[in-house]
Amino acid sequence: MYPVISHSQRDSVPNFSSVLLVVFGLKCLIATSALASELNQTDYGLVILQYHHIDDDTPASTSTTPAVFREHLKYLADNDYVVIDLPTAITRLRSGQDLAPRTVAITFDDAFESIYQTAFPMLVEHNMPFTVFVSTDYMNRPHYMTTAQMREMQSQGASFANHTKSHIHLQRYLNGEMEAEWETRIREEIEGAEQVLIGQLAENHKLLAYPYGEYNLRVLQIIDDLGYTAFGQQSGPASRHGDFALLPRFPMGGPYGSIEQFPTKVSSRPMPLVETARLEPFTDQARPILNLSLYGDRLRLHQLACFAPGGAAAITRDGSQFTIRGPETLPAGRSRYNCTMPVRVTPGSPQTYHWFSQLWLKKLDDGSWHPD
Repeated sequence: MYPVISHSQRDSVPNFSSVLLVVFGLKCLIATSALASELNQTDYGLVILQYHHIDDDTPASTSTTPAVFREHLKYLADNDYVVIDLPTAITRLRSGQDLAPRTVAITFDDAFESIYQTAFPMLVEHNMPFTVFVSTDYMNRPHYMTTAQMREMQSQGASFANHTKSHIHLQRYLNGEMEAEWETRIREEIEGAEQVLIGQLAENHKLLAYPYGEYNLRVLQIIDDLGYTAFGQQSGPASRHGDFALLPRFPMGGPYGSIEQFPTKVSSRPMPLVETARLEPFTDQARPILNLSLYGDRLRLHQLACFAPGGAAAITRDGSQFTIRGPETLPAGRSRYNCTMPVRVTPGSPQTYHWFSQLWLKKLDDGSWHPD
């Protein structure tokens, strides 16, 4: 559950004068403490919004009503947000460029027909670009968009990107499947969809949204090998210092898209992580541990708050290093730890928050996967 943010707590920043090591899997970024301080001050990040259905009558957990979607767009327009197309934003982030404050990208998963029928006219009205992640096996099927509709949307600023061919759980093996067979199948799901997008829509951005937001460490390695940028469904802003095989997005389905929470989410900034190794989301632990190490000048470290299934997580602090553990046993299926920390702002300015989320995947007690 995303936090309804209310903070009141404590503060201290370590005195680093030498080298900052940031680890993403096998990749290391070395920077001086001056760069780390600059990261906190100017890395506004990119807030990526994730929608599925824009409809009153589709499943609530993956739906945003047309009325709420219209409110989202109006809020962005009225408050001078920069809505950027995702391919351009990722190119800039990958090249290390700063994005302007209040920069947002709008994305949709699955290419449902309500995106064309309902969301598209509203986006055109506001002159806002957007990206649709397509599972290509479903193109031209009932309840999904047609190729002709997609081409019409392209003419009005839409881009289309990869959501695999058949919308599979990428980390799951088929019965009796060996690792090499699984890897071949996963690569074909990704590369096969990209070839359809090239052939039908002349789109070749090498951007992938993980179906269900699920992955494992081996999937991330495959994404690296294939040269893609990939997106999950864990919340938080994307950063130019982030892991480009696992960029976050804010899900907007159901209660997570409420207009009451929307301003806090779209104004959020990346959590200033010093050292974060890729973490395997699959766990058999009842209450898995998340370790975070933060860095930067004037951080409000004492106000870091994390939430998990069951409520507020237990946090142990040692300087700028934190150990986080959920309050109760994780349920089977998908869960997340969501952490926020207030940004230090000038008096009278609206409060904004650093934001980070960690996905967990857990099987049922009998060893089978939770049904979706």
